[in-house]
Amino acid sequence: MEFYPFKIEKILTDNGREFTLNGFKNRWGTQTKTIHPFEQLCREHEIEHRKTRPYTPQTNGMVERTNGLIKENTTKQHRYQNAGQMKDDLRCWFIHYTFYRRHRRLGRITPYEAVCQWYQKQPELFPKEPAHLLTYRSQSGGT
Repeated sequence: MEFYPFKIEKILTDNGREFTLNGFKNRWGTQTKTIHPFEQLCREHEIEHRKTRPYTPQTNGMVERTNGLIKENTTKQHRYQNAGQMKDDLRCWFIHYTFYRRHRRLGRITPYEAVCQWYQKQPELFPKEPAHLLTYRSQSGGT
């Protein structure tokens, strides 16, 4: 949330244990009353946490495509000696994707350029200016 210059209002996840405990039972077989840390974080920041309907894989299509794109450009192209190398490669790919890769769906501009345009039109939606994102790009040494 520190990274994004705009307020996150809604988030859509599947019903996996990494996001929710809905539908999970405790050791006595009853519905757990524990709030998942992810759901607690959403509540604290007034983010609406929406969950996909079970067994609707088409909802996950965009996420799966993004995951595939990341893999195609990182783990399927390189072998890593350790997790640190993989993290560095993922960070470089993320910077390339955000600041340099032009997207058809955005009108052939980068996601960063799209955020800047959005900021110009509706600055009230942004608690901070998108320009702070440039520090991430400069930390990479540019790709």
